[in-house]
Amino acid sequence: KVIIVRQPGILYSQGFEKNSNYPINVQCAYQLQAPLGMHVRIHFSTLDVDISDGCGGDSVS
Repeated sequence: KVIIVRQPGILYSQGFEKNSNYPINVQCAYQLQAPLGMHVRIHFSTLDVDISDGCGGDSVS
């Protein structure tokens, strides 16, 4: 999914707003794109990932 960023916004993972877990083995991919001459800044206020070898469980890249 490509998101053209033109103004500040909030991106939630699936189920976050309902305080529920996302389905097992779900894969979400987002490509954030800013207009020419602008940039994207990412701030994580909450980041809860499972501990696993080589980030095989949860990861952000």
